[in-house]
Amino acid sequence: MITQHSLNIEIGAGRHLSRGRFSFSRNVQACGIGLSGYNARLLGSDDDELGMLSILLDVKVTPDDKSAVEVTIDVEVRDVDLSARYTALIEFVIFAELEPVGALVPGEPRPDIWVTGIEFNQAIQAFRSSQHLAIQHALPDNAIPLVEGKPTCARVYVDLDGSSTHPMSPLSGTLTIRNGNQEITVSPVAFTGVDGVAIDAPVAEITPHPDGIVSRQRADRTLNFLLPTTLCEGEPTITVNLVLVNRPGEFVREYRSQTKFVKTTPPPIHLVGVRYTGPDVGPHRIPGASTFYPLPSECRNEMAFANRLYPMAPITSSYDYMDWSEAPDPDGNSPVCDSFGGIVSALLDMLGDRRGVIVGFMPPGYPRAGGCGGDGGCVSRIDSGSDARFAHEFGHALGFDHAPCQPGECVRMPPNPDDNYPNYQPYAIGSIGEFGVEINGSNITLRTPQVSRDVLGYAPTQWVSPYTYLNAFNQWSAHYMNPSPMSMTVGEPVSGKRENLFLDIQIDRQRQVTLASTFHFPVRPRTLQKRSTAFSIEFSGEDGRVLVSSPIYDETYKDGGGCGCCGSSKWPIRYRHPVPYDVRAKKLSIYECDELIHEECIPAAPVVQVTATGHDDECSPHVVLEWSVEQPQGCAADLIYVVQVQVDGGDWAGLAPRSTKPFLIIDKTRLLDSLKLTKLRVLASSGIATGIGYWESPIAYEPCAPERHVKRIQTQRVMHGPQ
Repeated sequence: MITQHSLNIEIGAGRHLSRGRFSFSRNVQACGIGLSGYNARLLGSDDDELGMLSILLDVKVTPDDKSAVEVTIDVEVRDVDLSARYTALIEFVIFAELEPVGALVPGEPRPDIWVTGIEFNQAIQAFRSSQHLAIQHALPDNAIPLVEGKPTCARVYVDLDGSSTHPMSPLSGTLTIRNGNQEITVSPVAFTGVDGVAIDAPVAEITPHPDGIVSRQRADRTLNFLLPTTLCEGEPTITVNLVLVNRPGEFVREYRSQTKFVKTTPPPIHLVGVRYTGPDVGPHRIPGASTFYPLPSECRNEMAFANRLYPMAPITSSYDYMDWSEAPDPDGNSPVCDSFGGIVSALLDMLGDRRGVIVGFMPPGYPRAGGCGGDGGCVSRIDSGSDARFAHEFGHALGFDHAPCQPGECVRMPPNPDDNYPNYQPYAIGSIGEFGVEINGSNITLRTPQVSRDVLGYAPTQWVSPYTYLNAFNQWSAHYMNPSPMSMTVGEPVSGKRENLFLDIQIDRQRQVTLASTFHFPVRPRTLQKRSTAFSIEFSGEDGRVLVSSPIYDETYKDGGGCGCCGSSKWPIRYRHPVPYDVRAKKLSIYECDELIHEECIPAAPVVQVTATGHDDECSPHVVLEWSVEQPQGCAADLIYVVQVQVDGGDWAGLAPRSTKPFLIIDKTRLLDSLKLTKLRVLASSGIATGIGYWESPIAYEPCAPERHVKRIQTQRVMHGPQ
């Protein structure tokens, strides 16, 4: 008998030993081992030389259990940095001569059938990767982390001795998960589909086959169990007991395993229902759609696919609403994100300085594009016709580029594809590379690398690759669970906020720079993955000394690399993202490499005075916030404003997109979830320098005409929607 296995070890300079234990259905009379492949690299890099690598393999029958063998891998690395750490995946085959298949003995397990392993899959998983992937992309079994509280499928792999002549029968059984003092036993479930295509007659039982023909691609080759999410935490033990359905009293040797679930902290999701109030534009316009805000339940339904696909337990999110009147490009001549008329920037105004991602949902009928995302915000349309639309834009909001696409598979090739996306040979470009499981209640769909493509591409059948899944997992682990001290400024060690200018800049082919009016205030870092361009920005103080400088990052077009032409075939180029700022700055300078292409002075910040009416009137449903602004002498620039409310934890959330009007009418119901003492602030900007005025007071509210209030809610299909 020949079986394939792998072990993953972390190594450094010198000699290292790793051991593994592998079981068979019967006693092993003789055994041998051979190296079938290896992949070793420096942790955190793919570039460093490995040095000289020596691998020695040994296998022997274990003295305490003659049906198991112990494998020892002796790895030695020489001629490398003594402090470096490497990871090595060692692939090997075990040659085992087993005792002949004997007679069936009542009360004893079948000698010709045994469990060889369990794959724990929540969305995508590595298992026996070297059997279908090139070694550089193969991962150890169950290497992709499991998330606490997320639905989990356990695929149990069974081997049948091909020399057996005993009568056979379909297999079934139970899986018992034990966590602390709690224990739950579950029965097998059937896959109901493969790559989105339903299986006509799904069956939970399987017919055992020799391990060599048990393919992960076949939904009917493994016994599958859904683990109860209440016990999917910590390190539970798993026990599998299988029986032959039509052979009473015949069973398979009990198999025990242990797995581990880890906590993740996905970014908080802030939902915004967006009502389009602009003109009827485009061929796909639905009359009357502009009168509705998408309901919270509709928004969360659109998020369900992303919830199944990304490494997170069920999403919890806040909900707010806003109006949007800018019409998209009716002819489709501008880039897709521009067809949303800057709505992502408006959503980022609503995000304020809160941690997380802000998501806008447009009602059915918004013309042309289905979505857009980047740098902490995204927008998606309710009737986009694709479960994956929000998941795709959410990935962009996290800072991820497009996945590449196999020519001929996509309606159009995705712009700025990720150069680091793996080419999971022998599959098509953009393939998910591994086998995944989509769990939607009791419906379980097998996802295969032969058909499914990564959600960040444009292919029709979309799921998630290990590359995208692990990027999200690692980003959340580093960014939301353990914020880096490097992102914190002096005097703010707890909040981790630092002053940022929300840059909105356009550069044409002649290097003429247009800087849109914007704001600056302290925020936390929003994304971890960015690609710098040839352009950079500097802020200087009154004495000419540079206070802070930063690359300008590319969110839309691929930078050709190096200095000079930035590689875009579409001019002008627009960049919109936060950059570090210093409130002492008096001059802004834009460079292309070392060449200055634009500079302008930064005036003093305007002074803002805020007043309010209606807040102390119980019968008034609104607070009317007004403000006056005094600009520096000699400055008569047009002003823009944004209003924010302080929420629990001291963060500031926007109440509306930026405006040129010096007032805002606020529905009181939007303030009742804030602190008992409502705190508002108005940010005023003449271009860059931002002045802030504050107002605070308790809010009195007791609806004096509830029937009118209820009618308003029903008419606008959104709780507490504005009149």
